[in-house]
Parts: sequence; structure tokens; C-alpha cells
Amino acid sequence: MLVASLYMAIIYGTVYMLMAAMPIVYNEYRGWNKGIGGLAFTGIAVGILMGLVYAIYDNNRRHMKLFLSKTATAESRLPPAIVGAVALPVGTLAFAWTNYPIIHWSVSIILSAPFGFGCVLVILPIVNYLIDSYTIYAASVLAAAAIFRSIVGVVFPLFTTQMYKNLGIYWATSVPAFLTLACMPFPLVMYRYGGALRMKCKYAFEAAEMMRRMQKD
Repeated sequence: MLVASLYMAIIYGTVYMLMAAMPIVYNEYRGWNKGIGGLAFTGIAVGILMGLVYAIYDNNRRHMKLFLSKTATAESRLPPAIVGAVALPVGTLAFAWTNYPIIHWSVSIILSAPFGFGCVLVILPIVNYLIDSYTIYAASVLAAAAIFRSIVGVVFPLFTTQMYKNLGIYWATSVPAFLTLACMPFPLVMYRYGGALRMKCKYAFEAAEMMRRMQKD
């Protein structure tokens, strides 16, 4: 749970950081007015929509087959997160280093789409993973994870302006990109070893035992 919550918190923090950073990048550095500056979020929005389509397709095809064959586990939720974990640093780094004045503004906006795509593909499967892992304790687990990521989401924008002024728009955006890069193996590790690790957690073990008894009854 801690690894999953930490990963989602970093993603949330990066999302809110980029919300604060976009006006700096496009309004201050590129000279856009406030009305036009809002269009800079288009790339991320398109990526989010693409991620939703992918997530729905994966759930209706791959995971539903596993569910109907009764071979689905909590870890069966995670393959889309493995894809999303790759897209997150790719999108963030691409956005960071395509904001040179000599590069057309559309390039950085288009290349921010993988970040939005990755956000959906990581957060949705991990939330479902926590629900399937803790079942009877899912509400408490999701509440704790939501509080943690919300705190991080509040904190990140507080230092965004100073970080962009001190590091510049390229390296400042690269900082959360490196964080997502460091977290990239998390979904794969959870997919491979999550089943064994969950059974070492008291609450996950109790939830699994409860589900077994319910299925027998």
C-alpha cells in the first residue's frame, strides 16, 4: 500500500505542479496572454482521454476474460499501469526539453499528452488494485491514500514558482520527471511480487481470508 500511495502522490504532485508551471512556461516565457495560455493544457487533456479509452478497452477485454475464467487476481489490474509508468517520464521529459524558443509551441503541447495518458493508466489500475487487495478494508485504504496524495498535491505548487525561477523551465520540469522515472519499476514489481508481499500485510491477509470464506459459502 505504501509504495502504491507514494507513487500516486508523486503523480498528483506533478499534475498540480504542471498546472502552476504552464502559465510560467507559456505566459511568461512565450508571451501568451492569460486567455490563450489556458489552451496549453490541451495536450494533457487529450492524453487523459486516450488513457481512459485504453483503460476501458483493457478492462472490457483482457481483465474481463480473466474475471470470467476466475483466474483474475489483484495483480491482474496492473498491466496498464506498467505501460503508464513508461509514458509518465517520457511525457514529462519531452515537455521539459521542447520548450526552447526555437521550437514551435505546439511540439511541447503535443508531447505533454503521454503524461496525461500515463496518469490515467497508473492511477486507475492502482486504485482498483488496492480495492481488490484489501476488499473489506478498501474504504479505509483509499481514504488514507487520498489524504496522502492530496497533501502532496497541495505542497508541490507551493515551491513551483521559485523552482522554475531558480532552475529554469527545463530543469525544473525535469525534477518531477526524474521522480516518475525512479518510480517506473513500481507497477512491474507489484505485478510480479505483489501477491506474496500482500500476504505479509495483516489487513490484506485478513481480507483475502474473508473473501475465500465468502466464495466457499
